[in-house]
Amino acid sequence: VSRAAVLALGEHKEMNSAYIDDAIHQFEHVHLGMAVALEKGLIVPAIRFANNLSLVELSKEIKNVAQKARAGSL
Repeated sequence: VSRAAVLALGEHKEMNSAYIDDAIHQFEHVHLGMAVALEKGLIVPAIRFANNLSLVELSKEIKNVAQKARAGSL
């Protein structure tokens, strides 16, 4: 699902944008935020430049970021 979201955002630039200073800015790169449940709440670390990662690389990075988040080492 994460890889599909990254690919979709890469293809539909209007969805990978933000409203800043009265203008819409489209972003070239896709940074994927993923929610990680912690004992005391929730954290949403970002996987930067997710659009440059293969399916296998993205999967490994998701696991790595989730482990770091749970260990409190982000």
